[in-house]
Amino acid sequence: MSLDNDIKYWKLDSIWGSAENMPLHRGMEWLLRKWLLRKGIEALSDKKVLSGGCASGRIEFHMENIGVKHIQAFDFVPEFVETAKRNASARNSNAKFFVGDMRELSCLENAHFDYAVYLNRMLCFVDDAGFDKSLREIRRTLKQGGLFLFDALDYNGRKWNELLSFFLKIAWGLQGAKIKPHFLPRVRNKDKRVDLKFWKTDQNLLYWFTKDELEYKLRQNGFKILDFAKEADIFTDPKDSIIFYVACEKC
Repeated sequence: MSLDNDIKYWKLDSIWGSAENMPLHRGMEWLLRKWLLRKGIEALSDKKVLSGGCASGRIEFHMENIGVKHIQAFDFVPEFVETAKRNASARNSNAKFFVGDMRELSCLENAHFDYAVYLNRMLCFVDDAGFDKSLREIRRTLKQGGLFLFDALDYNGRKWNELLSFFLKIAWGLQGAKIKPHFLPRVRNKDKRVDLKFWKTDQNLLYWFTKDELEYKLRQNGFKILDFAKEADIFTDPKDSIIFYVACEKC
């Protein structure tokens, strides 16, 4: 997967460029409120938040609504950043938006942020090397004891992933290509219909983690896990089983 392919994909999935008024998924809402407000709203007044994958600014504006005052947010799609800036201006928001790649954020200072928030499964869009680079950049830019809040896809949370992986291995092989384990395409498009091209090698892939793997990678990269939950752990009426919600601390 390349950054250019990722940008092409997100431009096609244009909902993310115009979703500033969509409500947050309730799992995201739970994660943000639990950890951003754990010491009360007053404690947020001087806290700095780095937010990855801003798209139209939906998550950033939501964090402002619950009390965050200082937000720097980025996206690797320049058009999305421009949209977020326009939305921020219309809302009199103080959030700052810039074009950036989570694997390389040299424009940001060391140990500057109190929180890093990477939602919408951002970390599922990079390969193994990109994931480790992203974690190192998050850790570098966080203050000691800073918190990293994110969500990720659970490979074992969808029953037919093994069957899909087996099918793709054969389909890609017939096209003269190999697909790495746990990298899967979106089977449905933004209209919730089956994408009949999902088996082709030019599709954007998402990485689906196992819990053990994700815990190992976080610890290996210098994070202490504070919370690792799914909807069934949070709500009495869970509606999805495929997303992890994670809070961890820079050691």
